[in-house]
Amino acid sequence: MKKSTFTIIVTLICIAAINIISHMYMNKIHHKDVIIVEKSIVREYVTSSGRIEYDTSKDIKAPSQAITSNIYVQEGDTVQKDDIIATLKLIKEDLDTIQTMSDIDYNQIKDYISNIPTETYNIYAPCSGTVSSVNTDINEYISQDDSIISIDTNGNMNVTLSINEAQISSIELGQKVEISGVGFKDIECNGLVTDIAKEAKQTTTLTGKETTVAVKVGIDNTNEKILKGFTATCKIITSEKECITIPYTAIRADNNGDEYVFVVNNGMSEKRYIECGIEDIETVEVISGLECGDTIIVNAEGTNENDYIIME
Repeated sequence: MKKSTFTIIVTLICIAAINIISHMYMNKIHHKDVIIVEKSIVREYVTSSGRIEYDTSKDIKAPSQAITSNIYVQEGDTVQKDDIIATLKLIKEDLDTIQTMSDIDYNQIKDYISNIPTETYNIYAPCSGTVSSVNTDINEYISQDDSIISIDTNGNMNVTLSINEAQISSIELGQKVEISGVGFKDIECNGLVTDIAKEAKQTTTLTGKETTVAVKVGIDNTNEKILKGFTATCKIITSEKECITIPYTAIRADNNGDEYVFVVNNGMSEKRYIECGIEDIETVEVISGLECGDTIIVNAEGTNENDYIIME
């Protein structure tokens, strides 16, 4: 046989062999996204919403029945101790008669009041702080001990949450809190659990009654865009640790419910059974079965053991 003929035959055999092998294994070659296993922080949360309030507020009350003569401050103003903040006309006579009329608008009784002796009385700020609310208007009738003005004494804000009794056992003083709200969605805000009520109470919801415990969260980094009365969503971090984590999409389960992932070894897929722990929003802790540095397939759908993997 001529050498050239032999060469042609060998070449044809090689091409045929390559075609056969390619046909046999084409369905076992996969392009897959992979990640290198490493440690990260995984957290568990209890989430609840409430309204933002000032932490410590001083209510300034009327010493007796009176008419508001002047208000010198408005909500948001900063005041110093002993600043004049309001002037009242104290009603000195016929208190019993006025008491029976306390739910009537002042305009309906102004003629009556105009004939009663009054005493001008200035209200001074009992402490320095920020005016958190003004609870009366000029020429308005106020009863004794009515709150006229409230002053926040320290500038701090908090959120009071109602935590379900099924979750309260995981809440502790000092736990970190991630705080967000539609009114300040571009501001990163954090806080701490500062108080847990000593007793539970029943509240009515759309789905019925539930037993809850009041939990107060202090806001660390207040901002002028974070306003009293805003709704805040608080994510209380109840568990936090550094551990091996992988995305949910990497995890498969066999017919017995046992969970596994596919590890890439020497370019081929290897099934590796794992034990999972606590779950985060997108990831899950791996207690056993993987080590840092392992390469796993992120989306293992359609993958079998010993498939050839082209990593992407």
